[in-house]
Parts: sequence; structure tokens; C-alpha cells
Amino acid sequence: MASPRLLLQHRQPSGEQRDWIAPAARAAATHPAVPTVAAGLVGAGLTAAILAFGGLAAGHRSGTGSVVLNTIDGCVALLVAYLAHGRYLRERHLRDRLMAHGLALLGVTALLLPNLSRLLGLADVHGADIWTSAAVRFTAALLIAGGALAGTVQRRVLAPRLVSTIGPVVMVLLVFVLVHLAAPALPDPLVPTPAGFPGVPELVASGPFAVLQLAAATGFALAAVAFASRATDDVFVRLLGPAFAFGTFALVNYALFPSIYSDWLSAGDVLRTVCYLLLLVGAVLEIRRYWTVRTEAAVLQDRRRLAREIHDGVVQEIVYIRMESQAMLPEHGAAHRLLDACDRALDEARDAVHALATTHDERFERQLQRAAHDLSRRFDVSVVVATHAHVDVSAEQQHALIRIVREAISNAARHGRARRIDVRLDRHDDQRVLSVVDDGAGFDIAAAAATAGGYGLTSMRERAEALPGTLTMRSTAGAGTTVEVTW
Repeated sequence: MASPRLLLQHRQPSGEQRDWIAPAARAAATHPAVPTVAAGLVGAGLTAAILAFGGLAAGHRSGTGSVVLNTIDGCVALLVAYLAHGRYLRERHLRDRLMAHGLALLGVTALLLPNLSRLLGLADVHGADIWTSAAVRFTAALLIAGGALAGTVQRRVLAPRLVSTIGPVVMVLLVFVLVHLAAPALPDPLVPTPAGFPGVPELVASGPFAVLQLAAATGFALAAVAFASRATDDVFVRLLGPAFAFGTFALVNYALFPSIYSDWLSAGDVLRTVCYLLLLVGAVLEIRRYWTVRTEAAVLQDRRRLAREIHDGVVQEIVYIRMESQAMLPEHGAAHRLLDACDRALDEARDAVHALATTHDERFERQLQRAAHDLSRRFDVSVVVATHAHVDVSAEQQHALIRIVREAISNAARHGRARRIDVRLDRHDDQRVLSVVDDGAGFDIAAAAATAGGYGLTSMRERAEALPGTLTMRSTAGAGTTVEVTW
């Protein structure tokens, strides 16, 4: 007996069916670099406008606004750092590890440094606190840029949890101590000039301080470009590009228009807050993604457990009933009806096992191929699967279509004694068509529908109508059967 064969074909659409304009436009609009470029243009435009009107002219006096924004930004940075650390523990990507440390440094700097010298009773010699903030910010920018360039490179060894938790705090304190020890040798970071509002002199960054700020801005810009250049479905990662683009121009504004007045809000503060708001949106989406993945994993695990229970319990019992029935009633007419009932029950149970074990992200073409391969081996028939390149099938429709295909192949092999069965998934104009064509003996459709054996035909028709779609059957004695679903 010839072994069953499963032939798989994949056809490309004809030239008339290709429409490259709309897909190209959609691809350009959804390219991961688009939000980052837009954020960069906004930041550059705002900075250019401020250059045209002067530094403090863009400021706004607010007694508590600056403190509130600084506190919010620090809390957001720590929250996103915590989420990035959680991603690192799950996926072990070096990108998330460095991101977590860099954002933690920014958060600790925003919340701890403004009042640390006063709490410790230390004198702010040559702007040591300002130098400390800039140095920590530069270190954080280097870590974030390194994470962006590292991408999905994995680390096999996880760092101790204690090191990950207190590492950023220790680093900030270390930089704080070193800067205060070197403070007598450091130049003043900011130099007042006569220009500005009455009683509020305008400040200009000294050369070394401006270079340090712009170096940190360069690190953020490098991170933004690196994140924007990687196409990914991870929304959190895609938001990092525009977030750090705004962060880049926030640091540029701090270098061009520095201020130490806590009761003033500057454009740099606004751009920095937009950066953290995008990070906050990314954090919310990351939390949502995490719980969605956890829920789907739990559902999938339960589905697989049910599939195992059905396979090891119900299927095995039905097989036993079939074997005993065939042995007890070898020549009796009831045996054939009982065996047919057992076969239908086995098919239903096996279909349930396949449905429970199939994940929603598996391509429909792959499901078709697996179902055809299983049935070709079971019934010793040759099955040819041909699929169109651009036929989309929703997750809700996939199960019904697979059940129709399995029923049609089983009927063709068991009742029609077919030797070759063709399964085709195609597109005709705006309609999708799934057909099963066999070379079997054929049958009287009307007579079969009027008997108990017509339950399978009724089930296929009802499944097709629920798509919504229609089922068409054509059969000729001695010329095979065609089952066609159009939706």
C-alpha cells in the first residue's frame, strides 16, 4: 500500500491583485522612526523659537510648579526603571538591565539631590550640587544609550537583587561625594549676566558645564535613534525613541538656557516632563501587556490540560468501545452503525484536542497543513494543500473552517473512498474561498441530508453560515465531491 502523501503549495497573487501603494503608505505611516522624528522636530522647533525670543523669556514664574514637576518626573523614572528591571528578570535582555539602571539614576537624582546638601549641612561650593546632577545625568544617558545599542543581547547570569536595588543610590552618593571633594577645583557651572528680568539675572552655562550637558544630550539622542531604527511590536520599546528625543532637547535647553531658580518653569522642564509622560504611557502599556501575557499563558495552560485529559481519557475509551463492538458484532448490521458512531465520536474528540492545543497566534495556513497531514496518515490518502499568499482569516473563523475541512476530508476518505484530496485557500475578488475537492465515488447529497448520516453536512453548513458565509456542495456519482466555503 502506498504511503500517504501531503503536498503543500503556496501561490503568490497575480500582478493584477498586487496593490503596492496602500501597503507602502501604511508601512511609511507606521514605521517605528516616525514618532521619534516627529518628537525631534517638535523639540527642535521649540528650541529654535526660544533662541529667537531669549532664554528666560520662555520661562514662567510658579512657586511650586517646578518642585511638583521634578517630583513627578522622579517618581515616573523610578516606576519605569522598576518595570524595565522586571522585563530584565523575565527576558534577560541587556537593554532592559541598562535601561533600568539609567532611569533609576534619573529618578534618584530628581528626588534625592535637590535637598541632599542642605540635609547633610554641606556648603554648595562652586555649584557642587549642580555639577553632581549633571554628572549623574550624563552617567544615566550613557547607560541608556548603551542599552539601546545592546538591544536584545541576553545576559546569562543575573545580578544579585540587592545590587540591582541599591546600586543606583550608591552610584549617586558616590558621585555626590566625589564632586564635593573636587568642588574647590571646579569652575562655577553657571555665570550670571546683566540681561534678564529685574532682580533675576540671566544665567549662562560655563564651557565645561555646557559640554557636560550636551554630552548627556548626545547620549539621549543616540538612544532615540537606536530605538527608532529597530522595527518591533513592543509598544514600550517603540515609545522610548520619541521619549528620549524630547529628553535630548530638554538637555539642550538646559545647556543653552540654564536656571537655578526653583520658582521658575522653563522650556527645558516642559520638554523633560513630556519625555517622562511618554515613559509613563509606555509603563502603563507594559503593565497591560504583562497581565495580558500572564492571562493568555494561564488560559493556554488550562486548554492544554483539557486537551490531555480528553486525549488520555475520552479518546482512549472510545477506541476501546470501537474495538469491542467490532469483535462482538462482526457481521451484524448494527455493528456498522455503531462503528460509524464511534468514528464520528473519535473525530469530534480529536478535533476538540486539536482546537484546545492550538494557539491563536498560529497561522491559519499552518493549521490547515497540520490537519491535512493528520488525516492523510489516518486514512492513507494523498492530500494537497494550496494556499493563497494574501488571505486573512480571523481567529474566530479559523476554528470553524478547520472543522469543516476535517469533516470534508473524513467523509471523502471514509465514505467516498477517495485517493486524492485537494484543499485550496484562495481569494476571488473580495471574497475568500476554501474548497475541498476529492476524486472519490461521490454521493446523493439530498438523500444523505435526509438521513441520520446527514448530521455532518448540516454541521458544516451551520459553521459556514456562522462565519458569516455560505457552503456549497457538488457531487457526481463516480466523479468525486466538492465542498466549498465562501465568506
